[in-house]
Amino acid sequence: MQDLPEEQEQLIKAAGKISAYLKCHAELKAGNQEFKTDKERIKKSVSGIELPEVKYFMQVFATSYGLSLDDLLLK
Repeated sequence: MQDLPEEQEQLIKAAGKISAYLKCHAELKAGNQEFKTDKERIKKSVSGIELPEVKYFMQVFATSYGLSLDDLLLK
């Protein structure tokens, strides 16, 4: 990536990994079991990222990703 500070490059790469993790989560929820191994591998990779923004996103937002609308309203 051109002319970006290192921290921004790290955040962009982390966002890509989080996006891949959420895609795997959605595929599994839809019944596509082919994504099970990838989800675990990507989750391990994301959990190794030492950026506070990533940890916050995974704790606050990613945990709600698979919930139904009713569950979201109750949360």
